[in-house]
Amino acid sequence: MSAVNRVFFGWWVAWSGFLMALFAWGFGFYGSGVFLTWFTERHGWALADVSLAITAYYAVSATVIVFSGDLYQRLGHRVTCLLGVASLGLAALAMPLVDALWQVWCAYGVMALGWALLGTAGVNIALAPWFEKKRGFVVSLALNGASMGAVVIAPVMVLLAAIYSPLWAVVLMVGLMVATLGVMAVVTLGKTPQQMGLYPDGLDAAPAKHGDDTLPTASKRALLAGWPLWSVALPFAMALFVQVGMMTHQFRFLTLNMGESQAALIMALSGIMAVIGRVGTGFIVDRVDRRLVACINFSLQGAALALLTLGSDPALIWAGWLLFGLGVGNQVTLSGLIVQVEFSRRDFARAIALVVAITQATYAFGPGSIGVLAQWSGSYTLPLMITAVILAAAAILIMVGRPGPR
Repeated sequence: MSAVNRVFFGWWVAWSGFLMALFAWGFGFYGSGVFLTWFTERHGWALADVSLAITAYYAVSATVIVFSGDLYQRLGHRVTCLLGVASLGLAALAMPLVDALWQVWCAYGVMALGWALLGTAGVNIALAPWFEKKRGFVVSLALNGASMGAVVIAPVMVLLAAIYSPLWAVVLMVGLMVATLGVMAVVTLGKTPQQMGLYPDGLDAAPAKHGDDTLPTASKRALLAGWPLWSVALPFAMALFVQVGMMTHQFRFLTLNMGESQAALIMALSGIMAVIGRVGTGFIVDRVDRRLVACINFSLQGAALALLTLGSDPALIWAGWLLFGLGVGNQVTLSGLIVQVEFSRRDFARAIALVVAITQATYAFGPGSIGVLAQWSGSYTLPLMITAVILAAAAILIMVGRPGPR
């Protein structure tokens, strides 16, 4: 690498990955809670009706994710990312303008494409050509954008809506996305390391050939027929079912036990803990058994939920949610890192797309299931107990699925 080009270009690609996660989660995940509030307050639509549209959105995007690896390969990383930016931006702009429930379904149908292309699978696919040995650390850093979506995009959108209007709030935030992620996609995602005469991780020479480089590419059907893919997808589907469900109900749970200001503080600190957990894991994940890290992460979150069943003491609530938040970021990151080391490089894009699709199709039902259990039992104690058991089962399954020597 020349003295002029001292910064490895892959790090600029990593920043693009960070922005992909920031806006995907900011609009597509945390923003959904903001849009839901607008719909129910402005139009008086039933919470269940709007929630059903959001569930369908996750289900549709799970189907799109199955083919995201093919889109990135056929259209190229730059075009595919820009397609995600366009669909996410157009859908977000439609949210303040809808005046009928069927239009909400249409808007979420458009957003499903953006969420699928810019989310976990998209970030992993975009970074895969540029990092190999350092990929675990770099993906962990890039996916911190997901946590920052809860700290930056959704709250700022709410603030701008209060100052100006919901439409102007979305216009300004979509403009920010185009000016940052759109520009970075054009500048950084158009070429591969080989086209630039570079090597993964910024090395000065090509890394040693992998034994699996000569293996034929597996089809999606072949991957789905094998246990290796399901040994990753099943435990993470269980864990994310719990995580997405509990994070959706976090604010309501907290306000049942304390004031809204203190609840908001715990939510913000939970987001910070997610960043701490992901960055800390990123420093070691490339040197340790990634399935063991996932097992520990599942176990910590299960212990946190068990702690929340012990009573309404503020100390227990603080400890439980902060411990749970410590594992939130890793749940999103670790599945891709396990796929990286257990599947050939030729199969990575398809495998990670399938894993993310399976997990998303599962966690789409997390918020509704936990809500039904809480309403039926009269409190969150029963759902907390059940979800803690689910996480314990996921921790066992992720270790049972460990592959033999390759």
